[in-house]
Amino acid sequence: MRLFGVPVRFQFSSLFLFWIFGMYGWNLTGSLFGVAGCIAIFLISLLTHEFMHVFVARRYGIPCHGITVMMLGAGAMLKDMGDRPGKMFAIAAAGPATSFVLAGAFLGIGAFGPFSGTAATVLAFGVMLNLILGIFNTIPMYPLDGGRLAHAVAWKLVGDEQRGRVIVVWLSRALIVGLLVWSAYTVFTGSLHAFDLLWRGMIALFLWSAGTLELRRGANESSQDSDNQ
Repeated sequence: MRLFGVPVRFQFSSLFLFWIFGMYGWNLTGSLFGVAGCIAIFLISLLTHEFMHVFVARRYGIPCHGITVMMLGAGAMLKDMGDRPGKMFAIAAAGPATSFVLAGAFLGIGAFGPFSGTAATVLAFGVMLNLILGIFNTIPMYPLDGGRLAHAVAWKLVGDEQRGRVIVVWLSRALIVGLLVWSAYTVFTGSLHAFDLLWRGMIALFLWSAGTLELRRGANESSQDSDNQ
């Protein structure tokens, strides 16, 4: 489907997200209305977050090839993130900022609107979900928005986009290793189940791979720029 002229695609794996939030809605409210409400708020929150990246990018003349919803979230496929650190920072910051605004909006609607019971619970879910989206996406790791924010800052400080990218990738890897060491320690002390360590390990592998792909993409761009000169 297309929204605001942008193709929106759902990978088959995105059904996992719908199942997760549907089950969460059922456990939270015990009603089909709660299930539908939580899925709807999840989808609205996720797409609004991504579309704000697209809208800010359009201000800088950067096109978007589409938005893809997948098992672990969604991503806007922008042509690039801008030719200046400030542009990259603005595009990346649009997503988390939008999530925080949505959290405030759901909080205000729940606090001042005539809602109670299941509806109020679903709105509270919207507040929590968007706070988590906003905070999580500021972590300085690729492919999260926080990785782009850190990239923009590093680029500004060192004066070179590729060097800034390398700095953030290694920062991401340090954080991933720290997370795994801490998780392993909590399993050893009995504070965390071994299955949770496996789940975190899968996320760590995904983030590590994303950093590697980012390095390759940056190297390819640098090579193309050299060829064009």
